[in-house]
Amino acid sequence: MQEVQQQVDGEVFLRILHDHLLQHEKELKKLLLPLNPSCIQFLNAKFRDIDAGSKQSQHLRFLSKRKPLTRSEILDLQFFLETLEKLRLESTQQDVLEEHTEVTLTDVFRNLKELHIDRCRPKIIVDLEELSQSIERLTIVRAVSHLSEVLLPGDTDHSGQVEAQQPQPDAAAAKRWTNLTELRLPHTYIVHLYESLMLLAALTVLDLSDNLIERIANLNFCYISVAFDLC
Repeated sequence: MQEVQQQVDGEVFLRILHDHLLQHEKELKKLLLPLNPSCIQFLNAKFRDIDAGSKQSQHLRFLSKRKPLTRSEILDLQFFLETLEKLRLESTQQDVLEEHTEVTLTDVFRNLKELHIDRCRPKIIVDLEELSQSIERLTIVRAVSHLSEVLLPGDTDHSGQVEAQQPQPDAAAAKRWTNLTELRLPHTYIVHLYESLMLLAALTVLDLSDNLIERIANLNFCYISVAFDLC
């Protein structure tokens, strides 16, 4: 799917995505779909056009042997994506950290429960704070250096500060990640753990393997029961 995202024009991408999801229609809730931010931006724009009643660009019909999607098929695709519960957000360019291409997920993916983020800064997800109220399983790989980038979405960017100087969780922060049971942050760049972990009252699995952790502090009153992996 990654190669498809990078090499084809928009209409061909829609056809391939539609056919792929149609093929797995009976298992959509179990399917982990990989997409990059540029593709999600395209999907958002396409569905906005459909909702607004705009017509499909006719010149794209001649760019490929694949038949462009009909309006009915685009609506089916929209339904498939709304049904999905798992998404992998991947960097547009392999081995390059995605830091600037902002993306909104909830316009297209309205039932997400599991989110994998690979080489994308969480801050590029515009509606991460909204997602934080429904996501149950979160995996982030090679993308963060501070827990605050994950646990305090919508707050000031603290990427240039040391972890021990992060702000104290407030009342609003306590409403985030209330359903999160699994947090996996392997192969990232986290050095310190601090009290924001106390926000994760439902957490049962915490994976911080293959990190650079030097210090664990301010967790005296953290009573969550977690399968903890630092190796």
